Amino acid sequence: MPKVTVYVRVPTADSLKTDTYNHSFIQLEDSSTEVYGFEPAGRPTVTQPGRVANDGWRLKAGDYQAKMTFEVTDEQYNRIVGDINKAIKYPPNYHVLAATSADSTDRQCSMFVNDLLRSADVQTNLVNYETPYSQFGYIKMKELYDSMKNSMPDLNDKIDIDKFITDFRGVPFSSVEDVLKSYAETGRVDGNLPLSGVTDNDEAGQDGTGPVEIAALENDPEDEEDMYAYSSFYPGC
Repeated sequence: MPKVTVYVRVPTADSLKTDTYNHSFIQLEDSSTEVYGFEPAGRPTVTQPGRVANDGWRLKAGDYQAKMTFEVTDEQYNRIVGDINKAIKYPPNYHVLAATSADSTDRQCSMFVNDLLRSADVQTNLVNYETPYSQFGYIKMKELYDSMKNSMPDLNDKIDIDKFITDFRGVPFSSVEDVLKSYAETGRVDGNLPLSGVTDNDEAGQDGTGPVEIAALENDPEDEEDMYAYSSFYPGC
């Protein structure tokens, strides 16, 4: 079966020393080039035209902190490919707080990824989380809960993950694995941990369809540095 993988980038201990931002993006199969993310088309502002960029460089650079892979049917995969092609030709408007925008068609990166999964009817609770920060929390907690199911069958991952994401704000990501384990065991975030101040904002496929027809705009670390140098802790994607 074909597969897609969602990746999430969040601030790390090192990047907190410089400008940083959150980002979610998606990979088709194991391709190093069919990797797509949604972002503002120009200098960061609250809202502006968006664009689909090729985020393949992020995989090479290890520029992510969490990932989740989904096996999909050929039909689901084709739908995702088709929707990426459509977004490349006719990108939605970018809005850093799209979930609160008066225009329901405004999007940011994690909403773009969620739209692809929803449209293809990929069954996952990941789509309930609309920011890279909350998607990161969901993926990490899901990994932890899945590993604990055999010994703790009464865990309710949806309720507990929601509670964790609500309670967990600003813990340095260098400590996040310890925080997650502590939270799962005690039900609370260790109050002694310092807070960082980070806010919750935010090759071809193997099924015969071939690669995405229109390549997304090439992006690289230099583009990223130029684009996001204007705003410290830029909250969007």
